[in-house]
Amino acid sequence: MAKFLQDVGAAIPYFNAAVTTTNETVQIGESLLFGYNIHNTTAADGFIQLFDALIADVTVGTTVPTYVIPVGANGVPSEDFVVPILFKIGIVIASTTAVTGATGAIQDVSLRIA
Repeated sequence: MAKFLQDVGAAIPYFNAAVTTTNETVQIGESLLFGYNIHNTTAADGFIQLFDALIADVTVGTTVPTYVIPVGANGVPSEDFVVPILFKIGIVIASTTAVTGATGAIQDVSLRIA
């Protein structure tokens, strides 16, 4: 199991200019999340939901997310983790208007994964 960046060599960039409630697979299999950059292009708060699951096992608004990133109206949060977050099954992403909601909020998302 890879635990640190030196174990995997380099983080892989992931970018999606329109993450919504249509959940999408970021990566299948054991994954490490090293950081993120998000741009909320709307005047309302949004939430990036990350699931440690396969896409077939995620129903946005019903499945409890593994990690949620709150993004303020027109916000541009960014974070690099000293210790990456481990996803054992894979990473599925969705963007909503509530922490565990099902109403979509379009956001630009960049992730650094391995």
